[in-house]
Amino acid sequence: MHRKLLIGRIMVALMVLLALFMIASAAGEYDEGEYDEGEYDEGEYDEGEYDEEEYDEMWENAGTDASGKWWYVLEDGGATIAGHEGPLAGDVSIPGELDGFPVTAIGVYAFESSILESITLPDTVISIGDSAFLRCFSLTEITLPDSLISIGNGAFADTSLSQINGSGSLISIGKGAFSMCDLLTEITLPESLISIGPSAWMGCRNLSRIEVLPGNPVYASLDGVLFDKSSNMLHTYPCGKEGDVYAVPDGVTAIGEYAFEDCNALTQVILPDSLASVGQSAWAGCLNLSRIEVSPGNPVYASLDGVLFDQSAGMLHTYPFAKEGGVYTVPDGVTAIGGYAFHGCSALTQIILPNSLTSIGEGAFLHCGSLTEIILPDSLTSIGEDAFFDCYHLTLTVSEGSYAEQYAEDYEIPYVLATDARFEEIATLISDLTVNIRSGPGTQYAQIGEVYPGASFYYYWDNESLVVSR
Repeated sequence: MHRKLLIGRIMVALMVLLALFMIASAAGEYDEGEYDEGEYDEGEYDEGEYDEEEYDEMWENAGTDASGKWWYVLEDGGATIAGHEGPLAGDVSIPGELDGFPVTAIGVYAFESSILESITLPDTVISIGDSAFLRCFSLTEITLPDSLISIGNGAFADTSLSQINGSGSLISIGKGAFSMCDLLTEITLPESLISIGPSAWMGCRNLSRIEVLPGNPVYASLDGVLFDKSSNMLHTYPCGKEGDVYAVPDGVTAIGEYAFEDCNALTQVILPDSLASVGQSAWAGCLNLSRIEVSPGNPVYASLDGVLFDQSAGMLHTYPFAKEGGVYTVPDGVTAIGGYAFHGCSALTQIILPNSLTSIGEGAFLHCGSLTEIILPDSLTSIGEDAFFDCYHLTLTVSEGSYAEQYAEDYEIPYVLATDARFEEIATLISDLTVNIRSGPGTQYAQIGEVYPGASFYYYWDNESLVVSR
């Protein structure tokens, strides 16, 4: 037994040494001269995401220890805890060894929905698996050992954590690891940390500051906002940070995916000249955000009436959630609507699309529950998956035989064809508009698309009456 314990502890030591080597390598690769902190002028995470095969395999090979209380599986000379026989409650300390083997990992979903209040991990634990403490609603305190290297996706999601003691030699924090931890108010990241997944603190409504120890080679904090200084990227804006307007500092070149997710205090964001990349869903769930402004010297992005456009790609990138008005006309010349561009914009009832539009990204109008009508132009050649998901009042208008019609059929979205009755409806909509009629021999014609983008029909004046034809 002592020989097994010795081998296990040697394995733990080797893994910690490997982790320290990775940290040193990261520090060596990063040239501090490339990043000057002074240039910053201060002025839908899936909680259940994990490897299903890994989970099933763990339980197929798991057994209980001699006490019959702990389920575990052997991996690389160490014990990975799979669960506990019977419920765990109150203050719990995880044993450092089981049947002579050091406990080196907490497995995926190991303590999901347990009624733990605090948990102390032994100094043999190297990793905490995906969703290991998911929905432990009573869990308020965790003590992390110096041996800990990684925290998995959603490991502490939807808990009542308010205090995190220690951080050890932590190298990576997974996607959504601390999401929905409403009682967290501040967190300090160690020097060793070199990888943080998106949405790590999603929905932490009272988290006002994310601090980083000054020796960290990758991350830095400025006024409580987390930056990846190796790539000049704004990584995470804390949900509970005070202030309704935020100006992204000069010198920042990228905003990460979900960087401002669920930041409901914000009403306006101002982007600098230096910004060259904005990740998908950067402002997801920002319920009060009404304007995204861009410095006029930015060569990539532009703002039109508070809506963000990627002018280099002819793409509408983000429509702010709280922008006023129930009807929005996408400007002529726009060729693409980005993924999740209108996600959750429940105030919108109608979107008018231009004939220039060729693609609509994945989830572009996801959860736009008030949308009732969109006319899809014949110019469309690509529509992403779930583009209109959960738009339960929406009826699409499409041309017969078009790509849009086929998409509507494939995804079982209600639609109507542009019939003669539809022409009359459009004629009524534009009948009182002043338009520029093109002159022609005998008859004056104009394309309806000039005043009602998305239509590809024509009208003409006949004895002062408006007539619509194909």
